[in-house]
Amino acid sequence: MCGICGTIGFGDPILLRQMAEQLHHRGPDEYGPFVDDLAQVFFANRRLSIIDLAEGHQPVYSEDGAVAAVLNGELYNFLELRRELSKKGHSFRSRSDTEIIPHLYEEFGEDFPLHLDGMFAIALWDAHAGRFFLVRDHIGIKPLYIWENGGRLAFASEVKALLAIPQVEAKLDRNALHFLLNIRFNPLEQTLFEGIRKLSSGTILCFENGVCSHRRYWSPIYRADASIHRPEDCIDETRRLLGRAVRKQLVSDVPLGIYLSGGIDSSAIVALASEAAGGRLKTYSLGFNEPTDELEDAAAVARFFGTDHHEETIGFDALSVFPEVIYHVEEPKENAIQLYLLSRFTARHVKVVLSGLGGDELFGGYRIFDLIRPTGPWHRIIGRTGNACLLWPLRNLIIAVTQSFGPMSLDLFRRGMDYLLSTGVPARAYPILRNMWEHDRRLFRAIYTDEAQRGMAGKVEAFFTPLFSSGGDVREDFLITEFSFKMVDDFLMNEDRTSMAHSLETRVPFLDRDLVEFAFTIPPHVKFAGGGLKVVLKKAMEGILPPATLQKPKWGFTFDSYYQFRKDLRRVAERELTREFIEEQGIFNYDFIARILRHPPRHSMRWHYFLLWLILGVKYWEDIFVRQIPMEQFRERKTG
Repeated sequence: MCGICGTIGFGDPILLRQMAEQLHHRGPDEYGPFVDDLAQVFFANRRLSIIDLAEGHQPVYSEDGAVAAVLNGELYNFLELRRELSKKGHSFRSRSDTEIIPHLYEEFGEDFPLHLDGMFAIALWDAHAGRFFLVRDHIGIKPLYIWENGGRLAFASEVKALLAIPQVEAKLDRNALHFLLNIRFNPLEQTLFEGIRKLSSGTILCFENGVCSHRRYWSPIYRADASIHRPEDCIDETRRLLGRAVRKQLVSDVPLGIYLSGGIDSSAIVALASEAAGGRLKTYSLGFNEPTDELEDAAAVARFFGTDHHEETIGFDALSVFPEVIYHVEEPKENAIQLYLLSRFTARHVKVVLSGLGGDELFGGYRIFDLIRPTGPWHRIIGRTGNACLLWPLRNLIIAVTQSFGPMSLDLFRRGMDYLLSTGVPARAYPILRNMWEHDRRLFRAIYTDEAQRGMAGKVEAFFTPLFSSGGDVREDFLITEFSFKMVDDFLMNEDRTSMAHSLETRVPFLDRDLVEFAFTIPPHVKFAGGGLKVVLKKAMEGILPPATLQKPKWGFTFDSYYQFRKDLRRVAERELTREFIEEQGIFNYDFIARILRHPPRHSMRWHYFLLWLILGVKYWEDIFVRQIPMEQFRERKTG
């Protein structure tokens, strides 16, 4: 696990080192530069040593030195590939997984990523052809950011390395901000930084003679297997593939542990790892001294499997680390705070950790599917026309009536009504479940200034519309959207950034490519058999996990915004989001913020508190990246 960065068509060794220093936390063990002044190719690796500690240096080269590469990530099938490449005459200098890359490229050219099994972001230079390549793994587990301008290309594992380039300015992209405020993440290539974009998952970029081209080399195929009629038809294969993924990802030359929440996903990883590991496993849990804590559930699983269990309860207020989290995640995301604290705790003990991320997206575990169940069939029956003629006008009428009764205190009612009366338009219903509010013209005008409103209306719903045009089972459309966007651009990004902030490598067995491809052959009526959630995975784990774990309701590793508002969110927002600052910033209406701050705390206003948290985060984001306030100043501030 590492950080990579570089410039093509411009740059020098000094700039390269400055960029790499911004990634020191990702790879504190070693700096490995590649410099070709004549070709104007400069790239580097910051190494976190996991495999072949003594000899696994980067960059790595082909036998003649013409092909050079660096890697961020882990390749789980490198031993198998190494054997195959050795038979073809390739020679190796180390035991590292990275060294297979230039030789694999020599054999398969631009198709070499198809042969890789793992999580990776790769930079590769072919001096013979004069071509430079960037590759992101199939699922999108490892990040890669690019900046392109006038025949010049720069890339990095994190945006902050690109900001070390004098020509790159940190400027807020308001269109991206609108997506973040509505669905709490930025999909596909979009970032909060104007002019900087993500390389999409499963994509290879070729840069030749100053011109960039992209090609998607892999996409998941969602095709139901007609031979699967019941959950029992696929539980053996689910158990086999997940077990194999766990065994592959236990390989490490440094201490390894497992995140354990007590839910079925992390508990399944612990169960299968306990079966495969030679020694006693280390497990890690975190609590926040809130009613939603799951420490007891995690401890019960740890006792059942006899793990070396470690837990910690955070006693201070969450906002004390919010600026640090924003610095590392590079977005003002409140849902990254928990992982940041858990990673910090875990990194004191191990350098590699396995996570249960991905189980909900593959097997249908989120509670939103309980909300989808009663309305699902009606989406096709009513359709967009029926919604426009009947349901949405009814929704607008109800909104007009309830405005006079204090819309903030009726927030949960209004949002539930918005979802129900969006039936027939799943491209609106889905983002509403994920907190979208742009459809509410009253809110739209209340939150944004007149200037900020221009050009933003309807963008989020328009983005999701093509994703819900299949005419099939809307539950599968929801699940595919969760997997392709919410998981990749929100949860996986959080997982990578918060762990690497503490030089901790996170692995995700549920996102093994073979398991992913199999899970998307399971028909939705099987995944949700009997109206249940995660039915296939639960049945696959019967007899392996304790019954209480299998029956445990889904909660999620999250804060309750109501409790955070009462703890410190209101105090810090009052201090930071002054009328003077908000009016100078020119994006938000101060009166809307003031109404939230003045209103008596209510559980029903959790959405408002999350939005307030994001607005505060935007202020911190601008302080850190645009105004370039040093992090030391944030640590000196009192946060309530």
